[in-house]
Amino acid sequence: MERGRKVLCLLLFSTVCALVLLFLNAFTEAESDILYAEWQEAALLSADGRETAFNPLGEPPAMGEGECYRFTTVLPERREERWLVFETTGMELSVCVDGRELFRSASPSPAETVGQGQIRLPLPAGGGEKLVMDLRPIGAGPGIFPPLLRLTSDVEDAAANVAYANSLAIPAGASALALVLVWGLFLLSVAFGRPDWSLIPLSFAACGLTVYRIAQGVGGYFLPPVLQRVCSWQGMGVLTVLALLAYLLMNRRRGFYRVLGKALLVSAVVLALATLLSLLWGGGLARYMVSLVRSLVFYGFYDGLTTWLTLWLTAVCVLVSAWAVLRSMVETRSQAQAAKMQYQMTLENYQQTTEKNRQTAALRHEWKNEVAALHLLAQKGDISALERRLEQLEGELGRLSTISFTEQTAINTILQSAAHRAEGLGVEFHAQALVPKELEVDEGDLCALLLNMLDNAIEAAAQVEPPKEREVRCRLKLTQGFLAVSCENTYTGVLRLDGRGQPLTSKSDEETHGFGLRQMRAVAAKYHGILRISHDTERFTVETALKLP
Repeated sequence: MERGRKVLCLLLFSTVCALVLLFLNAFTEAESDILYAEWQEAALLSADGRETAFNPLGEPPAMGEGECYRFTTVLPERREERWLVFETTGMELSVCVDGRELFRSASPSPAETVGQGQIRLPLPAGGGEKLVMDLRPIGAGPGIFPPLLRLTSDVEDAAANVAYANSLAIPAGASALALVLVWGLFLLSVAFGRPDWSLIPLSFAACGLTVYRIAQGVGGYFLPPVLQRVCSWQGMGVLTVLALLAYLLMNRRRGFYRVLGKALLVSAVVLALATLLSLLWGGGLARYMVSLVRSLVFYGFYDGLTTWLTLWLTAVCVLVSAWAVLRSMVETRSQAQAAKMQYQMTLENYQQTTEKNRQTAALRHEWKNEVAALHLLAQKGDISALERRLEQLEGELGRLSTISFTEQTAINTILQSAAHRAEGLGVEFHAQALVPKELEVDEGDLCALLLNMLDNAIEAAAQVEPPKEREVRCRLKLTQGFLAVSCENTYTGVLRLDGRGQPLTSKSDEETHGFGLRQMRAVAAKYHGILRISHDTERFTVETALKLP
C-alpha cells in the first residue's frame, strides 16, 4: 500500500509539471509569419552625393554637416499583402522602394503611426524590390540603429505582443516554479505518511499568480477564449490573496512567523542595497522602484506593487515550507531509527530477563535436590549439623525465590524485572495481573508497552523525596475482550513538556527522549486503544485498553 501511494504521488507530480509546461508553452507559440529583412549595404552619403561604404552590422562612421546614412536591402518574397514595420524614434528618414518614395518623416505620408515612433507601411504581394532608406539621427539619437525591418500580415504586430508576453513571463515563470515545488513538497509529505495540508492553499496562491497576470495581459492572443476568460477572471486575484492568508493561518506557529520575519528583514535589506547600487550606477532597478512608488503615491496604482509583494510572500512561504518538510522528513527518519533501536533494546532486555529467570529456576531445582539429599544424610549421621546446614540452604533458597505475578510468561517476566529494578532504587512496587496464561497479544507489543511504561514510572518515582513515598502500582486485567493496563507512580510534581504540551521523559539522552511514549501510543493505536495520561501534584497515571482479537 505504501509503495502504491508513492507511485501515485509520482504520477500526480508528473501531471502537474506537464500542465504547467503546457500552459506556459502556449505563450511561446504565437501564430505569426513575420519576415525580417536584413540590411545588405550601408554607406555614408555626403552633401555632394558621394557614398562611402561601411559594414551595415558594424560601427557607422561619424556623420558630418549635410551628410546622412543610406541603407539598402532587397525585400523578401511575399505571396500576399504585408505591412512593413520599423521604428523612427530619434531619426529623420525617407524610404524608397524601386525608386518610389513611400515615406518621408518630414512630409505628409499615408503611413499609420503605431505606438510611439513606429511606422507601418502597406506593401503589395511580390518580392525582390530594392528598398533604400536614408536617415539622419536627431536629438538623443535612435533607439535602434539601423532600424529593424520586419514584414507581417498581422495588423496588430505579433512581435509586440510576444515581447509584452515575455515581460509578463518573468513573474509567471517564477510562480510556476513555486507551484511545482509546492506540489512536489506536498506529494512528498503524503508519500512519507505525514501530509502537510497547509501546502494546498499555498499551491492555489502560486497557481493564481502563474495564470492571472499573463492571461489578463495577453491571454486573448495566445489562449483559447474559454481558458482566457477563466484565467483572467477578476476574482482570481482576490482568491490568490485569500489562499495565501489561509496558508498563513494554518501555520500559526511561533517558529514559522519568526522565520518569516527574518526572511522579510533580509529581503528588505537586500532590495534596499540593490536599489541603492542601481541608483548610483544609473541602473534600471532604481528607475523601476521609483516608478512603482510614484504610481502608488500620485496615481493610486497599486496593482504592480501588490503583485510583486504577493509573489515575494509566496516564494518565501514556499522556501519556508520546503525547509520544514525536509526537516520533518529528517526527523521522522531519525526518530524511526531511534525507535527501532529502542525496540531492539527492549526485546533484548526481555530476553535477558527471561534467561535469568530460567537460570534461577534451574538453580532452585538443583538446590531442592540437594536439600532432599541432606535430609537423607541426616537420617544416617550428624543430625544436628546436617539440620543446621539444611536450614542454611533453605534460607538461601528463600532469598532466590522470585515473586510470580501471573502464569502469562511475558507479562510475568516484565513485572519481575520491574520489581527487581524498583527494589534496587528503593521504590515500593505493587503489581496485579489478572490475565490468563494464553493471551492473544504480540510479545513484542507487550514489551514495548509495559517495559516503557514501568521504566518511566520507576525512574520518576526514584526521584521522590523522602524515599518512603516512592511507589509504583501496576494493574493488568482482561475484561470483555479488552486488556486494561494501568500504571500509577509518585513523582516530584515537575514535568518536562514538549511544544504540544506532551510530557517528556527525564532521561539525559536528548536524542531518544519521548520515544517511549511514542511506542506506547503506537501499541495502543494498533489495538484500537488510546493512551491516556493524567497527573496531579503527586501522582502520575498512564492507562490504556487494548482490544484483543
